[in-house]
Amino acid sequence: EKVSIYPNPSNGDINIQSLLPIKEIRISTISGVEVKQMLICGEEKRTAINLTSTLTSGMYLIHLFTEEKVYVKYIVI
Repeated sequence: EKVSIYPNPSNGDINIQSLLPIKEIRISTISGVEVKQMLICGEEKRTAINLTSTLTSGMYLIHLFTEEKVYVKYIVI
């Protein structure tokens, strides 16, 4: 797999790893409402995000943008 997001389910702290540099991360509710957006500068292939203060418990979609493709993954908080 080119992208991994862990742990899942999470307590609000998630780690994201990609084989390709990450350009942007968007997090939305299952109903499609965007709740967080992050632009990533440089050639980062790994990042950690704390969502505890931003999101309530539930299921979310993470849209991970690379130069080649957009990956969509589910995460439970």
